[in-house]
Amino acid sequence: PNATELRLVLIPVDRSRNSERALAWYAGNLAQRRDQVLFVNVSEPPEVSSATQTGLAGAQDVYQRAIGSAIEKGRELAEQVRRRWMEFGMHRAFKEPRFLERLSKDPGPAICQVAKDEGVNLIVIGSRGMSRLKRTFLGSVSEYVLHHAKVPIAIVPPPKQQSLEAIRQASQDTASGDGQE
Repeated sequence: PNATELRLVLIPVDRSRNSERALAWYAGNLAQRRDQVLFVNVSEPPEVSSATQTGLAGAQDVYQRAIGSAIEKGRELAEQVRRRWMEFGMHRAFKEPRFLERLSKDPGPAICQVAKDEGVNLIVIGSRGMSRLKRTFLGSVSEYVLHHAKVPIAIVPPPKQQSLEAIRQASQDTASGDGQE
């Protein structure tokens, strides 16, 4: 989009410091007043036991409660993210962010699908900073998104020298008008 068009920014979130760091980095370094932020959380769905599949009494109830619990955890995370949004001062200059919850065993493809479905212009994602060997065996969500999303990606690595507090301060300066527009 040009400088006056809306820019839709997707920020995947979970309960990790990595996603908090991605939000903080976005707020302090990349945020523009034309942005609409979309947060997405990808949670693993509850296991479907053979009892549920065969319809044994009570098993479907257990599964429904597990789904309800996952939804409630998603709502709690959305509230935590909104609080961080406020702490960074983003509410003063930006539209209210949207929050999506997806159930999937594989977050990388789910994030890419949300990006495609929502027509996002940019993805900002935190990285755990795993070694190449660990990424090979464990997989990396950020690496998957980097190679499969069809939009620009900003991968925020783990901090080296700069503290999270310094990033927070920079984001507050941006939101108050002292930083970029």
